[in-house]
Parts: sequence; structure tokens; C-alpha cells
Amino acid sequence: MAPLNFDTSKHDLKMSLAGNAISVYWDGVFLMSASDSTYATGFVCLDADSQPISYSNVSVASVQNPVTIDQIAPSSLVFNAGPGFTPAPQTVNITAGGANTTWGATSNVSWVTVTSSNSLTPGSLTISVTPSNLTFFGAAGLNPNPQSIQISNTGTGTLNWTASDTSSWLGLSATSGATPATVTVTPDTTTIGAGTFNDTITVASSGVSNSPLTMAVSMQVGSLLFSDNFNSGSAGNWTISPLGFAAGWSVVNGAYTYNGGGHTQSYAGSSAWTDYTVAADFQLSSPSDYPGGLRGRVNTTTGSSYGAWIYPNEKVLKLFRIGQWNIDSDLSVLGQSAPINIDTNSHNLRLVFQGTNIQVYYDNALVITATDSNYSQGAVALDVSNQPIAFDNVTVISLP
Repeated sequence: MAPLNFDTSKHDLKMSLAGNAISVYWDGVFLMSASDSTYATGFVCLDADSQPISYSNVSVASVQNPVTIDQIAPSSLVFNAGPGFTPAPQTVNITAGGANTTWGATSNVSWVTVTSSNSLTPGSLTISVTPSNLTFFGAAGLNPNPQSIQISNTGTGTLNWTASDTSSWLGLSATSGATPATVTVTPDTTTIGAGTFNDTITVASSGVSNSPLTMAVSMQVGSLLFSDNFNSGSAGNWTISPLGFAAGWSVVNGAYTYNGGGHTQSYAGSSAWTDYTVAADFQLSSPSDYPGGLRGRVNTTTGSSYGAWIYPNEKVLKLFRIGQWNIDSDLSVLGQSAPINIDTNSHNLRLVFQGTNIQVYYDNALVITATDSNYSQGAVALDVSNQPIAFDNVTVISLP
């Protein structure tokens, strides 16, 4: 190699590797070549030592044989669980025909957790499940919305089934049938007082090895502290926070709508509320991040509170402890959901506060749990930012 003129200007260094041949170029001019068969594959690396150096515009170009992930076997997993029992995790191996290639996996439901052993094949995927249950929150004069159970046959042929419960406050829309089927579960608060109520739904089928299957059902009944469905055409129960942007709020077609004009809140309720659940239906206009979320235990003077924010692009919810109205000035992440289905359909978001325990529900499924003792009481708020969002059917229920 001939001597080069090294200075502090920007230069381009290139290596070309093809089989055993290695070539080096400087500012597009060929410098030298060599032949070596010791290493046939590998990554690229920026190599540095005891003097400052900066890199930019790093690129790797090549023609490679396509690599695909091998068919995963088994193609489906079955977990059997009963009340209070969590089944053991199961593992599947991930390969790509003996090649090394990057891979990853996510779950699209909150009750399934996936953990990968590494980011290059070969690897393994550990899958854990949390047994499903149904949770309802109600109040005197306010029955919770029904929820559904899907009954299916993972085998072949017709599967006949029966479903039953043991409590008068729990109703099932169908108690027998053939798969596939849907059972609608409807609780009734009119025959019971405040408290926590539990039951078990049993689904049975003769001649099936894992029959019967059971699902736990719980319902917390308190007093209705606040509700607003905006059917009056106004939002007179709500106050815009000191962040402003009041002109961005309006009631449209029975929903409290924000135009995405900037970060602010609209709040309601009492600073004396302590243990309660606040829920709201919401609908997004786009799958972009920062539409906002829901706050609870809000100090209406400072804005300090807990908030569950919606991240449509990442398809997660995040729970924050927030120190003031402006979330960007002081916040701590208390929890994050697994990937969930967030789209432009209507969904329900719920915050539950009991002592230092905080829970976040998405469409009646528990997705985040956390413990924090900073804020013990306060009002509720609809939190918004730079994406349009519409809220409806806001309810606040005290917890027994």
C-alpha cells in the first residue's frame, strides 16, 4: 500500500469481502487486496482506540441467499388451568435452516407472555399464560356491561357443551349448545348490596378429557360517584385544566371529543375521592401515538395524579405517576402492558385504585398492576394531547 494523506477531513473507507478475497478502498480508490479463508461469515464493526473518531453513513451492501424461519412445531399449544392454578410455561425452538438470522416474537393478548432466549437463530421461545377470568365493576342502579365467553373445539367433529354458575346475581345467555358458541355473561347488582362477589362458570362436555373447564368471575359493587354519557349535548360537569386549549373540546354525537390541538385535560369529580374505579369508553381517529388517556386521584390544584396513556403505534398502555398537569415535566413509569389490540374502534379504559394498589383494565381485561403510595385521593381527568380522541360513558364507582 502506498502512503496516504491522513488529515482531519472526512474520508470514506470501504472493505469488500467476496469468498476468500478481501479488498480495501480509500475515498473510492483501490488500495490493496488479500486472500484469507479463516472467517467466512460475521457482523460488521466500528473499531476504535485511544484517539477520538466519528463515523457516519455506515452501509452494508450484499447479495445474500434468502433466510426464512422454519415452520414452528408444534403449531399450537394447549394450556390447562383451573381456579387459582397457573399452568407451567411451554417452550418452542426457533430455527432457520441452520442459518443465523434475527427474529422476535410478541403477544397480541394480555394473558399471554412470550420471552425469547436471544435475538439470533437458533433460539427458543418461552410462552406463559395467565388463566383468564371475568371481572366486573358495578354500583346500585348501574349494572356492568355484559362480557362474552367463546367456546370452541380444538379437535374435530361436533362438541356439545353445557354451562352453569352458582349465583343468582350472574346470568348466562345460553346454558347448552354445540361449538362454536358464545355465552354472554350478565351480572345483576339489584339483588345484592355493596361488596366483592365471586363465582365460577363451569363448562362441561361428555367424553372430553379436559372437561369440565372453569372460569373465575368476580364483581365489585360500590356506590356510583359520578357518570356522564354526554347525551345532554354539553360537558357542563367538566372543567378544562390550566393547560388550556378549551376550544379543542366539543360534544359531538353524544361523545366528548378533543381535536388533538395540544396537551391538556378536562377534569371532574371530588378531591376527596379515595378508593374508586374510573372507566371511560374512547375512540381514536388514527393509530398514531399521543392521543392521551385517563387520569385518577387528580389534585385539581397541581395536576399531580396517576395516568394511563394509550400508545397506538406501539400497541401498549403505560401507567405513570405524574407530578403536575404537564406530563412531560415530571413523570415516572409504574407499569406497561403487553402488546394489545389498539385500533380506531371503540374500547374501554379503566383505572382502579385501592389503597396503594393500582390496576389498569383494557376492554375488561387486567393489563397492568402497580403499587405506589404517593397519591391517595383526588378527582378524575380525561387526558389528551396531539391526536384526536373521543370519550363517552365515563363512570366513577367507589370500591368497598
